[in-house]
Amino acid sequence: MGALLPARALLARSLSALSLPAALHAAAHAQPAAAPAAAPAAAPAAPAAPAAPAAPAGARAVTREDLAFRLRAPAPHWRLLSAEEAARLSPIAVAGAVEPGKSFGFVLMEPARGLGLEEYAQALIQSSPLGEVTVEVAEALTYQGHEALRLVYSGDTEQGARSRYLSYVLLRDGFAFQVSAGGKVGEVTAESLEVFARAVDLLAGPVRGAAAAPRALADGQELTWRARAGRAESWRARVSLTPPPGWEAQVGEAARALNASAELGLSRADVGLSLLVRSSRCAAPTPEGCAAWARGDALEELELVADPSAARLALPLLGAPAAFEALDRPSTPFSYLLHTRVEGGRALQVLAWCVRGQEEQAWARLAEGLGALSPLSEARAAALKAELAEALRADEGAEGRGDALRAHASWLRGELRSAPLRARWRLPAGGWRARLLPSGASALTALAFEAPAFDLSGRLTLTRRGGGLTEAHREALAALRRDLGAGVEVVAEGEGALGGGLSLWSELRGAGERPRRYRLHTALRDGVAAYVLSAAPHPSFPTSAALQVEQNLALGVSAAPLATRVEGERLRVSAREMRFELRDLPAGGALELHPDGGVGEASLSLTYEAGEALVGAVAVAHTSRDPLDPLALEAARRLLPPTEGPTPAPERLWLRGREARRLSWVTPEGVAALYIVRRAPLVYAYFVLAPAGHPLLAAGASPLWLLD
Repeated sequence: MGALLPARALLARSLSALSLPAALHAAAHAQPAAAPAAAPAAAPAAPAAPAAPAAPAGARAVTREDLAFRLRAPAPHWRLLSAEEAARLSPIAVAGAVEPGKSFGFVLMEPARGLGLEEYAQALIQSSPLGEVTVEVAEALTYQGHEALRLVYSGDTEQGARSRYLSYVLLRDGFAFQVSAGGKVGEVTAESLEVFARAVDLLAGPVRGAAAAPRALADGQELTWRARAGRAESWRARVSLTPPPGWEAQVGEAARALNASAELGLSRADVGLSLLVRSSRCAAPTPEGCAAWARGDALEELELVADPSAARLALPLLGAPAAFEALDRPSTPFSYLLHTRVEGGRALQVLAWCVRGQEEQAWARLAEGLGALSPLSEARAAALKAELAEALRADEGAEGRGDALRAHASWLRGELRSAPLRARWRLPAGGWRARLLPSGASALTALAFEAPAFDLSGRLTLTRRGGGLTEAHREALAALRRDLGAGVEVVAEGEGALGGGLSLWSELRGAGERPRRYRLHTALRDGVAAYVLSAAPHPSFPTSAALQVEQNLALGVSAAPLATRVEGERLRVSAREMRFELRDLPAGGALELHPDGGVGEASLSLTYEAGEALVGAVAVAHTSRDPLDPLALEAARRLLPPTEGPTPAPERLWLRGREARRLSWVTPEGVAALYIVRRAPLVYAYFVLAPAGHPLLAAGASPLWLLD
């Protein structure tokens, strides 16, 4: 059922682009370097219209006789989604539609697993990935002849927008249905979202759809795990997982959607059983103390209560007996089992849960799920860690690295650059990951980082502000203390050299029996404030790791968008921000920069005129799924003289070891040759317009070079 653990366990929170306190609030509660959470059982949290094609052309309705419903297009300007597109946005979506740029709606379905209507709705709200959820309406009613609950709620999305959702929740023939619609607060109301609910018809007859077969474990990898050929391995947890028949694996986003600390997981839908593997560095000097600390931390974080009267369940785990204790969370309809063990200075935890009242059949299957876990040797774990780190450095690791460009900042190949804020930051070497966070304001840049080996996480925030350094640090510190709540104390303070100048830092200790440690470091230079907030379990705060983050920040960096260098009679033009160069151009020409090509999330265009030749280059990036090749082609064609006739068909070729496409055509001004090369998240277009026979038109003569 998506995220079955409390929302507090989903530590990722949105970053507000409007105020520093909001940004620090997000950092204080974030496990920020996790990839965006997979779509949960609720409606997707990002109300953006998908760019993929809709349902079959001309379709105005989707009918599912087996699931006893029909979805009509709510209005002429809405478009229906294909089944594949809907499933990509939510794993339990069976139909959907979007109102471009405004709202969306889904029909979602999954086995009810013995839950009653109110219990299911309660779990739905509690498992929402939204931050600061507010339930505006919760009422029982009849929806098309079925007993249902109508929910209206709002919350903060990962993109930093406050969004509102309307959901009709009902049970039919052992299945839970949600008819859900959403959009941004201020753009939609509960009444306007009703148009989607009215477009769904519940058909007569039984729901004949069976529970979906478990999905096979797809190949994939991140910094701490790899899945290949039906087997997943995690160097952080020192375990491997091979799902048995009837079980579905959760790794990466799917595991973190259930709990932000999870590495791997398994679920069995027919008995409503799920289990997760968590791993953390010990925060106590002895194995006994570490086990007690990890157990207490899990109970506090997940709001679980031990049942002293319940018998412990003894099961084999990773080749050794394991005692699982029964736990409860009174506000949810689930029962839990937890086992904690300490090996090699790390606490390994396995958490299992099922619907209350179904423990007997669920726990009977638990041994089968635990048998899917195998220990990973220290040698294999070390080798896997090195392999994954190397894979992220390669071009193919762009998606895993989270490479992204915005109009005001770039995060490429482990380096953050912000020309408007004159800042640069480099990811430390080794087992680190980071991602550029969504921000709608050019005056705010935020990057989330994590070092899984140290359990260190945090955020780097850059913003413009007035005033002095002391004022900036004290305001940020006060906001952080408010967000962390009562009992937080400052345990150390001092001066530093963050960003190459004088800075102030404070270390804080949270409240409770298992407090976390925080380090806030503030710098201010030329009106740009930098805040580094790091967090880790107490008392073993990894100061050396936190210092690596701080030492890699440079402020006041001035870098022209283009750099030129004459080498004899040849010219080299470098665009470091967009990671490309033009080499071996004839010197003495006229260079013109077009910083914004008018396409994509970030783009840069330049032209160089030398004698009879006109050379141009375009780099385009985008954060949506819109295809980039047409955008790059459009931007390049804008720089060329107008031509008539259709665009010629491209030919495929290899350009310096990369697959490229070449288009050529004849114009009144000469011959035009245009090359398109991809390197995620960028597409480059390079062109030459010159008389036939010009050296720059020769095959393979393209001077475009891509930089690391």
